[in-house]
Parts: sequence; C-alpha cells; structure tokens
Amino acid sequence: MDLCTLIEATGSSGGSDYSNIKTVGPKFAAYPNENSTTFVPFYKEPKAANLIEKSDFNTQTGWNREHTWPKSRGGSLFEGDPVVLRPAAVADNSNRGNSNYGLAGAGWDPACCGYEDARGASARIILYAAVAYHAKGVSLNNEQSGSKTMGTLKTLLKWNREYAPTEWEKTVNNRTDKGGYRRNPFVDHPEFAEWIWDDNGIRNDLPDIDAPDTPVDPVAPSLPDGTEYIPVTDASNLDGASVAIITSNSGVYYGMTSEAKSSTLPFYLNGDPITNYDGRYFSEKELERFTLDKQTNGKYVISNEGGDTLYGYKCTGSDGKAHYSIGIGSSPEAIKATQPTSTFDESTLSDEWTITAVDGGYKVGNGTVYLEYYKGSFCGYQNAPSDPIIFAL
Repeated sequence: MDLCTLIEATGSSGGSDYSNIKTVGPKFAAYPNENSTTFVPFYKEPKAANLIEKSDFNTQTGWNREHTWPKSRGGSLFEGDPVVLRPAAVADNSNRGNSNYGLAGAGWDPACCGYEDARGASARIILYAAVAYHAKGVSLNNEQSGSKTMGTLKTLLKWNREYAPTEWEKTVNNRTDKGGYRRNPFVDHPEFAEWIWDDNGIRNDLPDIDAPDTPVDPVAPSLPDGTEYIPVTDASNLDGASVAIITSNSGVYYGMTSEAKSSTLPFYLNGDPITNYDGRYFSEKELERFTLDKQTNGKYVISNEGGDTLYGYKCTGSDGKAHYSIGIGSSPEAIKATQPTSTFDESTLSDEWTITAVDGGYKVGNGTVYLEYYKGSFCGYQNAPSDPIIFAL
C-alpha cells in the first residue's frame, strides 16, 4: 500500500464543503474541552488567553477560514478539507495572505503569531495536502513559484523534523478523524515525509514507497523508567482497590497528585501529564494512589496512603463567586481551617462519593460537587464532567 492509498484509507472523506468549515473547524479545535463554545485559532498556543468564541465568525476581532495552502496556489481545489482549512484569527489570516511558509525574508513564518510549534503543525498540513491531492496537480518545491505549488520544501521538512507533533495537534487530528474525515498520517508518523521527499523534491531512489507492516498508530511511549497503570474496567473491582485517579482534558491525560495547586488552600489538586497508549497509561513518576472504600449506603470514601480523605464542597471565595472544590484533609475541621477567605456551605462538605460507570470511565460526585480536571488541576465543579474519571490499578 503506497502512502496515497494510506491517506485515502484514513477517513471516510477528505472533504466536506467550504461553508461547513465554519462549523467543523471550531468544533475540532474546541478548548478547554470538546463541548466548549470557545476554540484555539490556528497558529496560536492552546491556552485561555488565545481563545475565540465559535460564534465570532468574520468579525474584526474574530476568526475566518485560513487556507493553509492558499487559494491562489491551488488551495481552492480542496477547500472543503478540514485538515487543510483551519479557523484562524482574522488578523493572522490577513497578515499571512497567500505567502509560502518559510522563515522571515523567504516566506511567512507561522511562529510570528507567538507559538513556535505552529511551524511543525503547518508543515505537516502542507505535506498531507501534497500527497492527498497529488492527482489534482499540486506539488512542493523550493522556488516559491507556480500556481499549484507550495514551499519552501526544505523548510517544511526541517520544521517537520524539529517540531514534533504536540498533544494539541494530535487532539485536533483525532477529533477530525472521529468527525468522519481523514486523519493526517504525518501527525501520527512524521517520519513518512522522509520516505517521500528529500530537500530537493520527490526522492528518485524510492519511486514506490510502501507503508510499514506495523499498524499506523502512534508509537509506544519510550518510558523505560515509567510506571504503567491498567484501567479498572469493572466497578465491582473498586471496593478496597488502591488506584490512581486519571482523567483527560481535550485529549490530554493527567494523573492526580496530592499536591495542592494553591500553597494555602487544599482545593484544586495538581495533575501530572501522562501518556495514554493502547488502553494503558504511563507516568514518568509514581502517581498518588487512593484507596476506595465502599460504604453501607453504596457510596465510596476515597483516601490516600497518608490516611487523608478526599472531600468535595461548595464555598464562596473572596471574589464573591461560588467555588465547587475538592481537597484532601484528615477531617472536615482540617479542611475548614484552611479556608480563611472563604465562606462554607457546610452542608455540602462530604467525603462520600457516588461512582457511576460511564462510557470510557466513571463519573464521580458527592451530590454537590463533581470531580474533574479543569484548567491545570483536578477540582470540583457543579456540572457533571465532560471527560470521565479513570481509575487505574
């Protein structure tokens, strides 16, 4: 199977239609989670300061559809493909125009928007388009010329090598695939580019490059000193189990630690980024382990190895807003003693959690507060989490 066939097989369709990009583009780039009304515009780092509302289309400070392969250079031939058309800030789209990608003086540099990893993501999209739409006559060169060409090729290959796919790039690729469109194989396997091109063009010495015999999946993580966690798949195994608590946030996985994000308050516990591979989870260091003890009422008490218990509660912060929080403490008094600027609704303070199996994991709540991962830490929230909790042995 050659790579062109491989790309054809990686999704039901390469294209939608140009108008539909207004919907699917922001959907696949939604942040901080898949159900958010905000998204990360292309060329920008995935963080709160860069978010744009999905509804803010074609306004001065909003977004529009960026042809990563410009229309004037042949991009109009496949402008319904959400891999190639990305939602970008109006100012960045306008600034780029129809320039080739390249360093300053030799094209337009995606890193000029403040996110250096955009170089690698931009390069892999152009490499994808050159293979997926080769039958339409598009190609890559180093001359910055031609109505159906993009370049500079040697710069694109260099960026593909130097800027590995980020977790965010993989998340968008996975969502595009889940949405029924092609994935970009160069995100899964950047090395494919070296099989097709060298710095001068298509390789002459490898006219027919076959795909590898191994499945086209992300390679197993290289974590020789890492710890492996196996997800609990049956709720009957939870009682008395010593487990790590893991969750995902927009496709990125985190494991709970007992370290508080705040130096003075026990809520908003930090999470360590971990790797999800083939249904297993890998961490470069040992995650906090919790024992789940089932009570006579069917709920669970969750405690760590130090004997402290996971509580959920509602309080009013110094900003006057409600906070739905979690914390680890030896007693309700120990939790309350650390809240000098907060007013408790003491009826919500509880260490008994209901655990409900959902698709992909578990929903954990104590009647008032749900456990989830949000904006950098595990915390409590009043709504059921959009991403499930995963208990792993």
